[in-house]
Amino acid sequence: MTHQLQHRGPDDEGIETIHTAGGEVVVFGFRRLSIIDLSPAGHQPMYDPVTGNWLIFNGEIYNYRELRAELNGLGETDWRSQSDTEVILKAYRRFGDACVERLSGMFAFALWDAKRQRMLLVRDRLGIKPLYYTRLNQSTLIFASELRALLASGFVSPDPCLEAVDSYLELGAVQEPLTIVQGVQSVAPGSIITADANGQTERRYWEIGLPTYRENVTELGAVARVHELLQAAVKRHLISDVPVGVLLSGGLDSSALVALSRSAGQKHVRTISVVFDEPEYSEEAYSRLIAKIFQTEHTEVRLSPGRLLEEVEPALAAADQPTVDGINTFIVTKAARRVGLKVVLSGLGGDEIFAGYPTFRWGRRLKQFQQLNPLIRRPLAEAAGWIMARNDGWAKLAGWLSGPAEGYPYFVMRQLFGAADRRALTGLNTNGRHGVVDRIHNDNDSVNEITRFELSYYMRNMLLRDSDTMSMAHGVELRVPLLDDALVEYVMNLPGHFKLAHGQLKPLLAKAIAGELPPLIGSRAKLGFTLPFQSWLHGSLGKEVEDVLLDPGIGGRLKSHLSMSAIEQVWRRFRHGAGHWSRPWALYSLKKWADLYMV
Repeated sequence: MTHQLQHRGPDDEGIETIHTAGGEVVVFGFRRLSIIDLSPAGHQPMYDPVTGNWLIFNGEIYNYRELRAELNGLGETDWRSQSDTEVILKAYRRFGDACVERLSGMFAFALWDAKRQRMLLVRDRLGIKPLYYTRLNQSTLIFASELRALLASGFVSPDPCLEAVDSYLELGAVQEPLTIVQGVQSVAPGSIITADANGQTERRYWEIGLPTYRENVTELGAVARVHELLQAAVKRHLISDVPVGVLLSGGLDSSALVALSRSAGQKHVRTISVVFDEPEYSEEAYSRLIAKIFQTEHTEVRLSPGRLLEEVEPALAAADQPTVDGINTFIVTKAARRVGLKVVLSGLGGDEIFAGYPTFRWGRRLKQFQQLNPLIRRPLAEAAGWIMARNDGWAKLAGWLSGPAEGYPYFVMRQLFGAADRRALTGLNTNGRHGVVDRIHNDNDSVNEITRFELSYYMRNMLLRDSDTMSMAHGVELRVPLLDDALVEYVMNLPGHFKLAHGQLKPLLAKAIAGELPPLIGSRAKLGFTLPFQSWLHGSLGKEVEDVLLDPGIGGRLKSHLSMSAIEQVWRRFRHGAGHWSRPWALYSLKKWADLYMV
C-alpha cells in the first residue's frame, strides 16, 4: 500500500505495527513529503510517549505555530520536533476530539487513541485533502489517501460502483461519499469518524451552512476586510521549509497570489504557466505581464496536441478516479517539480467564493424563468429545444425548463449527461442528484446558494480531487490560499450582491486587491484554465479517443456495464458538431481509467 503512494511521499517511509491492549493489531504506513521540519524528527508515523497515541497525517496546519505557543502556555513543553504533525498529537493530548476545531489548514489524518482503544479518521473542512476507507467487517478497517493503495491491500476488489459511475456521467466526477470502487467511501469533509471494536460513528465538526449576514456591514467595509484576510491567508500559506512557487494563469486569482506573495515579503517568487498556440485559449500575454511587473522567475510550458498525447496515459494513471479535468494540473506541476519546487500556490477557490463562474449569472436567470407560469414557460422551452436540437447543451436546458418547476437550476448547468443519456449508456434508471444536495437549503440568495453548490459538488469532487492527485503524482504539494478557513467563512457570510455586479468580474475580489494589481487584470473577461479539447478532438487527438471509445475490449470490469452503441452515438454527435467535447472525453477517461485499475 505504501509503495502505491510513493509518489505522494518520495522523501521518507514509515511502517509501524501496534499491538493493542485488546489484542487487535493496528498497522500504520506512511510516505512523507518533507515540507515542515525536514529533519528525521518529522518522521511518521509519530508516537506520543505520554499517551501511547500514534498519528499519521497528510497536509499542512497553517496555524501550527500559534497552536504550539498556546500549548506551551498550558504546560505542553516536551517537544521533540518543529513539525506541525507533533502539534496535532499534543493538541489531541490536551483537547481530545475538540482539537480538530482549532486546526486551520488542509489535512487528513488517522490517530490511534491507545487508552480508549479507538481510531480517529479526520478530514479538513472543505475536503482539500482526500481520505478513503472501507469497513470490511466488525474488526477490519482499511483507509488510505488514494484508492490505488486500498486496491493494493488485497482486501478490496476492483469492482465498479454503478451508482458512482452514474454520478460521474451526470456531473463529470464521482460524487462523494461514493467512490468508483464498490464498498469504498470518502470520509466527509469537516468530519471525524471514530471506529472501535463495537463499530463506528461519524460526527460533523464543520459544514457549509446558511449564511448569517453581519448587521451593518457595508461594501466598503467588506472590501477592506477581504483584503486583510487575503494578505493573512497568503502569508500563512507561504510557511514552508522549502521554496514555494505560484501556478500563474494570468487571471485575477493567480495574479493576486503573486502580488500578495510579494506583499508578504517573498523576495524571490517562482511562477509556472501553461500556454497554447491557440490564441483563444492562451493567456500568456497576461501571465508574462504579471511575471514582468513582479519580477518573478517565470517558466512557461507550451502544450500542443502532440505533447498532450504524450501526457494523457501517465495523467490518467495518476488520477485517483476518472475525471474530465486535471491534465492541465498534471502538466504544470510536473514542470514545477522539474524546476525544483515541492510546494506551489493555486488560485483554486476564487471562482467559487467570489462568484466568478457563468453559473452565478445563469442560475439567477434560470430561477426566474423557472418561476414563470407553466403555460408560458413550457412552450418557450420546447421552442428553444426544437431550434437548438443539434446542440446537446441547449437541448438539455430546454428539456429541464419544459418539465415541472422543481429542482435546482445549478444541476442542469453543471450536468454532463441527462438522465435519458445515462440510461442509454449504462442501463441504470436513477434520478441523479448524488451527494449532499439534501444538506443544502435555499436561502433566497441565489449567489450564496450557488456558492454552496460549487463548493460541495464541482470544486470538492473534481477540482480539489484532481489538484491533489495530479500534483502529488510528482511529489508537489498544491496549496489553495483562497480557500483559507477564515476567508471562506467571512465571504460566505456576506450578501450575494456584494459578489456579483454587471460587467465586472468578481467585483469584491477585484476591489479588495485593486491596489496590488494593474487595472487590466482586474477588468478583463474570464477565460479559465482549460485546454482546447474541442479543436484537438476534431484534430490529432481524435484518433486516439475514437480508438478507445469504439473498442469493446477496453474498460476492465466496467466494460460489460457500458453500451457500445450509446458510446458510438455520443462520438458520432460530437464529430458532426452537435456535442460538447466533454462528453466523449468523459467516456474516454472512464474507459481508460477502468482498464488500468479495474482488471
